[in-house]
Amino acid sequence: MMIQFSQFLEVFVKNLSRYLILLVMAACSSGNNQKTAVTIKLSPETIEVPTIDFASSNPGMIHLFDSDSGEHVMIYNHVIKKLQISSFPEGKLKLTIPLEFDNEKRSRRFTGGTLIGNDSIFVTFYPPALGMINFNGELLWEQTLPEGNYRVSHIGNGSMIPLFISHDRVHGAQPFLMDHHRMSTSDIQKQSLVYSASLTNDKATWHEVYYALDYWEQGKKLSYFSWAKRASTFLLTI
Repeated sequence: MMIQFSQFLEVFVKNLSRYLILLVMAACSSGNNQKTAVTIKLSPETIEVPTIDFASSNPGMIHLFDSDSGEHVMIYNHVIKKLQISSFPEGKLKLTIPLEFDNEKRSRRFTGGTLIGNDSIFVTFYPPALGMINFNGELLWEQTLPEGNYRVSHIGNGSMIPLFISHDRVHGAQPFLMDHHRMSTSDIQKQSLVYSASLTNDKATWHEVYYALDYWEQGKKLSYFSWAKRASTFLLTI
């Protein structure tokens, strides 16, 4: 039996609305007892679901810290593309930090942030660059990274690879091999894994830190590591 596409679309949308209602009910009832009103606009052409102010975050973008007013958690809300600070463990939203870095001279995409100090958040951008913002989202400092021996197209930071300050320099890690599928075993010693930028001048550099020559001895595998800082020493867990 042949049916017109418009008839099929009408039946599809009618049935889809039932599943959407169940999905919203399940989402509102799971996890906590706080009720959230969500209005879904449905038409044959579009389905519009409004977002809420507080949304789940990538676990790698969660930062727990102490302040004068108690413990807080900072997350990156990827729905509204802003940083949010909430009290912990209550979860009460205290502050929303805008992340708008585009203007006529620069286009930067936020790729991660680490809270360092009382009101300074160091951030990474695409194309690869470092920056510092305050709690108003104002960009106070910025430094572009140079190209290394092997071109790196992306840098980021988060709970596993935070940014650190040591000797007036901001240090970051890049654990991902950029050209994984085409790289040879010898190529992995060409891409640096650690970079830094000076806070007192406009100099930035890639450091001579690489995966070991035998990293792919048993075959290619995903590249990743976490790191930490103890005094003036950086510790990498590979």
